[in-house]
Amino acid sequence: MNESVLVTGAAGFIGSHLVADLVKQGRPVRCLVRKTSNRKWLDGLEVEMVEADLADEAQVTKALENVGTVYHLAGAVAGTRQQLQHANVTCTRGLLQGCAKMPNPVRVVHVSSLAAAGPSTRQRPRRATDPCQPVSQYGHSKLAGEQVALEFADRLPITIVRPGAVFGPRDSEFARLFRLIRSLRCNVLLGSHDPPVGMVHVADLVKLLVEAEMQGTCLQSLAGPMNSYSVDDGVYFASDPKPLSFRELGLKVRGMLHRPHAWTIPLPVTAVRPFALMTQVVAQLKDQRIVFNLDKLREGAQDAWTCEVKREFAELNWRPRRSIDERFRETIQWYFDNHWL
Repeated sequence: MNESVLVTGAAGFIGSHLVADLVKQGRPVRCLVRKTSNRKWLDGLEVEMVEADLADEAQVTKALENVGTVYHLAGAVAGTRQQLQHANVTCTRGLLQGCAKMPNPVRVVHVSSLAAAGPSTRQRPRRATDPCQPVSQYGHSKLAGEQVALEFADRLPITIVRPGAVFGPRDSEFARLFRLIRSLRCNVLLGSHDPPVGMVHVADLVKLLVEAEMQGTCLQSLAGPMNSYSVDDGVYFASDPKPLSFRELGLKVRGMLHRPHAWTIPLPVTAVRPFALMTQVVAQLKDQRIVFNLDKLREGAQDAWTCEVKREFAELNWRPRRSIDERFRETIQWYFDNHWL
């Protein structure tokens, strides 16, 4: 029997695209989902569904039966420190502990975030060999998840991928931005410095994830705290080589949104902070995960979020298959076709 590929976070934006690609390749796919997961993007795909809590050892062991590869995408992008710690660290440890107990080594591709590495400068993109300097609770939790992966590097073949800002069909975050441009005829920016951001289309990210599994290098065991990686340590970034600021993005897409004269309006960080604090308090009181909060405000106030992808080009033979302009045009058309705009 062919070994299955287990995808955690399979029902999510990135996970559902990855699952579809793996199915298209003819690989047997097992989707790890929660009871509350909305599985609409997985409907019609020939996959096996498994409900499991990654913090539950017995459930993880059962989910890993006859699995040869794991793509670990499950996690949280917002929440309290405790929620982020549980989703991005505790659950990662539970999964890798289960993988390490399997009779045969399980290949693991761990999807982290550029936030774990931290912001860059305008003059120089971040590299995998740079010391990690996260600025948000989310970034710290993702880095802690990478530290867990490093602890298992002597027992499991693990590769880490750090995507920048991911966009494409089914993504709700960029859809909210585009709705503002279309409905209010303005592109609202955080602050006046307008940092460049490394962005990647979900289809290009999926291609990089698969290439990382097939031919990426693996983490090497390292004693002591993790603050940097060498070029052979199995850490890859995922970003289009041409970063965009959100001002530039707004200017590019406003015509695609049929709002060619939409205004660009920068809001001072000090003016936005009370709103971010309010949404954070409401989220905590209602036990909800609202993406925009003080944590995201800290990320948005940085100088730049760019990363170098020369290693990805050389080692994984990876390139974005279409220009970023084409990708945003395709994404916006999908939003229109599916009544998201």
